[in-house]
Amino acid sequence: MRSRTGQPFQVRRSVPTSEPIANEHVTTAPVRLARAGAFSWIVCRDAQSSADTTSRTRIAAIASTRYDRPRPIPAEREDAKWTPSRTRRGVIFPMTEQERLREQRIKRRDALKELGADPYGGRFADVTATQALRKRAEGVEIAAGERSDISARVAGRIMLQRVMGKLAFLTVHDSVGKLQLGLSKADLGDDQWKILKQLELGDTIGVEGVLGRTKTAELTLWCSKLTVLSKAIVAPPEKWHGLTDVDLRYRRRYVDLFTNPDVRSVFRMRSAIIHAVREYLVGESYYEVETPVLQPIYGGAAARPFTTHHNTLDMNLFLRISPELYLKRLLVGGMERVFEISRNFRNEGISTKHNPEFTMVELYEAYADYNVMMERVEGMVSAGFDAATKRFIPERAAAIEKECARLLEEKTEADAKTYADENHLEAYREA
Repeated sequence: MRSRTGQPFQVRRSVPTSEPIANEHVTTAPVRLARAGAFSWIVCRDAQSSADTTSRTRIAAIASTRYDRPRPIPAEREDAKWTPSRTRRGVIFPMTEQERLREQRIKRRDALKELGADPYGGRFADVTATQALRKRAEGVEIAAGERSDISARVAGRIMLQRVMGKLAFLTVHDSVGKLQLGLSKADLGDDQWKILKQLELGDTIGVEGVLGRTKTAELTLWCSKLTVLSKAIVAPPEKWHGLTDVDLRYRRRYVDLFTNPDVRSVFRMRSAIIHAVREYLVGESYYEVETPVLQPIYGGAAARPFTTHHNTLDMNLFLRISPELYLKRLLVGGMERVFEISRNFRNEGISTKHNPEFTMVELYEAYADYNVMMERVEGMVSAGFDAATKRFIPERAAAIEKECARLLEEKTEADAKTYADENHLEAYREA
């Protein structure tokens, strides 16, 4: 790496720990150079030290990714404020966009505290779900631009925010739907309006107000009181695309849940199916039991187990790969019909469709054969399907049709058809 004498670089000069760290421009000739990845260390004489000082000061300069020489500061940016985010071994790392947004949100959280608002508030009782509120509004005639006498309390996460002078519109999502909120400075007052100005996408709030409609007939809750329930420090994913990376979707399921509403319907459908299966088996005189997860001898399947150690007993144990052996022992003990919806662990392959940790249902019945087990399986599948079709399949079909209509309007018919095929719209309609 070569450097020109007298060339200014963006560096940080080593200073005693008692002095504040400052960003400086140092013009000096390097004495010794060292390289580490995309960064370089320049060891040079400290231009600001006294004349009788012969010690050398290590200075870290940001280098270009070409590794040829440190990057000069553009003339038009020499006076610009440059904020470091962190240092490591004397090297200054500039803030990434994500870190800059996080820093901004932390400042707004602190501003909420100064305004007397708890950024992580407590209980917010008597909340009405947005879906229930919409159904309630269907039975009342509310003209465009008018307000009703229906009061309600709503809580949810801000997913859309529009502030226009002394009027703001927020769209909040809860677990079952979304609703538009209307907030004006006149209704909230100066103090709460200042709190509103510190809110961002992803924050969770609670509001109290009356139902009404905007001039475009959009159902809106006009708020008279605002409560901050949780201030988000990390910004949510981009509005239109959401969380699309498959790997991130499975690693951060909590983000996937609030950015992709269809995922929540899958979770609700799973819960309904498991509940239906459990009710069916209990109705067939089965007893639900729990068997050990930590087992001294694993069995019931051919799989590699996870191994752990019990400190008190000083013995190795295995996470179960199947509950089979313990369920059969219950048959020996006189319990003629038993089942367990169990969590099992197999130390094998992993993918988006194959998880080493999974749930399974296993049941045993005395004095029965495979014909009886076939009837039980048919009964469980039918019960699960009925539970799903009562509510979730129609909801899913409606959501797919709505998205297809949007694609047909904004893009092309081919895009709408592709989306319908990928999401099995015809199968949902037939169901």
